[in-house]
Amino acid sequence: MGPPYVKKEDEVRSSAEMKIWFKLMLDVTKVCDNQHGSNIGHMNIGASWKESKRENEGKHRKSGIATEMSLEFLTKRQICHILLSGMRSRVYIGMGGWDLPPFDEFFYPPRIGNGFRKLEFYSRYFDFVEINSTFYSTSLRPRHALRWLSDVSGNPSFIFTVKLFRGFTHTLNALQSDLHATFALLDTLKGRNKLHGLVIQFPSSFSNIRERRAYLTKLARAFQQYSTFVDLRHDSWDPEKMSTFFNDLNLRVINVDLPRIRRHPPFRTLSWNGVSYFRLMGRNAETWDHPDRGDRYSYLYSADELAQLLSAIDRAREISDSIYVVFHNDPEAHSLVNGFQFRRLLREPSLAMPSRLMSRTSPPPSSQGRLSLFPPSIAIPSSGRRGEQTFLTVIPGRVDQA
Repeated sequence: MGPPYVKKEDEVRSSAEMKIWFKLMLDVTKVCDNQHGSNIGHMNIGASWKESKRENEGKHRKSGIATEMSLEFLTKRQICHILLSGMRSRVYIGMGGWDLPPFDEFFYPPRIGNGFRKLEFYSRYFDFVEINSTFYSTSLRPRHALRWLSDVSGNPSFIFTVKLFRGFTHTLNALQSDLHATFALLDTLKGRNKLHGLVIQFPSSFSNIRERRAYLTKLARAFQQYSTFVDLRHDSWDPEKMSTFFNDLNLRVINVDLPRIRRHPPFRTLSWNGVSYFRLMGRNAETWDHPDRGDRYSYLYSADELAQLLSAIDRAREISDSIYVVFHNDPEAHSLVNGFQFRRLLREPSLAMPSRLMSRTSPPPSSQGRLSLFPPSIAIPSSGRRGEQTFLTVIPGRVDQA
């Protein structure tokens, strides 16, 4: 027997269209289950249609969902999003690493016994980490990833993203062996369903020119089996105007927060295929390129700035199923302080902030400094190790480390 007929014209679909709708739902259920780990098949689909029409009227144009909710205009992912419209998007809050000197001073216990694992302790408080040590070396092996997985086994919700080795993005001297070592590490995490993406960060000197677009295309295709996020720090890359380019490569552009100096891009709130990724580097313009004045990442986001970030996340929730937020302002453990503060703003359940962090409530004097320009850039030449072919076949111009 078919679904009950409702006579109100603004809430009803013809019997034929409802049959099409239910048939489509059987197909789309698998898509939703795979993306969200929830059994959408047991939801009241007819009620979801009507509730979504009422609650989301006028919002669909902004979110990219067809305004009229006509079946012919909806993709399976968009239908899945409508069915889940009453559910909150998952927001992952994490840090750019866990083995950092400020964390030893202000986060981890002062006296630790044999067998203490920092990542295990970290995973008691957070569900997400962006692995940063992989940026400096490809020496980490699958056995290290297996140890990380063991460390977080007490938190079934814990997930990782991994930052790509700088040989692919900064020094441009990555070898084929670096590529294979990266694959091995990523596949170990992916095999346990713990890898949520690869972060590809380029320096601010990596501008949008033909040779670099070609290189980015090659890099994206090399890692196409993974979810890839790209951090582009030169404002010549306009993700909204270049959406076709990024979508064709399955690259998700990161919303990065940086000091508004030189050619840094503005802070955006973009979602790619239902996913938004935010990296918060601080806004310390005074020291960003002047290490003699202090650490460029020494910055504590204020209550007003965190409220603005919350507004950005709320906007992202309208068009995203998963949202990742990474705090990189690590000096004085400011990243941890802001991470705990932001989780409270999101009203997410979390453990109390460790008492050692409570003293980290105000930024150092230099962290809210005046704007200053970058000095002339210093180019790093590309060079491979003798006897092995480099990953690059064409060097995409000069790239600086900043």
